[in-house]
Amino acid sequence: MRFTRRNALIGLGTVAGVAGVGTGSGAFTSVSADRTVSVNTASDSSALLGITPGAEGSQYVDTAGGTVAIDITEVNQNAITIINQLLEVTNNGSKKIIVGFEAEYAVQRGDFSEADEVLPYGYTYATNDTADVGVVVWASPKESRMDNTYAEVRPELVTTGFSGSTLVDGGNMRDEVVQTIDGDDVNPREIDPGQSLNIGIVITTRDRTINQNGGIPSELNNDITLVAKRSENINTA
Repeated sequence: MRFTRRNALIGLGTVAGVAGVGTGSGAFTSVSADRTVSVNTASDSSALLGITPGAEGSQYVDTAGGTVAIDITEVNQNAITIINQLLEVTNNGSKKIIVGFEAEYAVQRGDFSEADEVLPYGYTYATNDTADVGVVVWASPKESRMDNTYAEVRPELVTTGFSGSTLVDGGNMRDEVVQTIDGDDVNPREIDPGQSLNIGIVITTRDRTINQNGGIPSELNNDITLVAKRSENINTA
């Protein structure tokens, strides 16, 4: 496989945890990167989050100095790159929380059901600062709390890129990722104090996504917002 030095969403620079978002615990605040991307966090609670490398994230995640730095700079050209277990997010607070993302573009395109798929959403889209990669970042329970594997629940990408649809194949999405409101005994991204959640990433450099069928939508940028909300504060309206 040929490699390209295109910086993926999180790369060519560092994503550093600031104001206490450390490797074990810290205030739930913002994360930013020099030149390439900013990954923000937001919460309506005082819960603390621990952010650490996932089981597959050690080569991409640096926790030196008590902060989190992520560097994904080498991805296959004209291919899909998947890291199922990039980060692990732990609830260090005293209340149950649901973790996910802001997903304005996906909401506008009708990716989610208004009935039980609400903020914080289970996945979101982004690109890099030169708009030559497509990125989907997703959240799910740990495998020990699911009947399925990460490979089975992660978002699958459509073959046509963004044209005529969003990049994720909604017909194959699992409740463990997309569903926010409890239903059929599935409350997928809710974590009790002391429990952890998995964050994965799917990166596409396929020509059909980057250059054909309209390319990367202009609405996307290199910002991602990770959201944690207390379970009782989830808005079902």
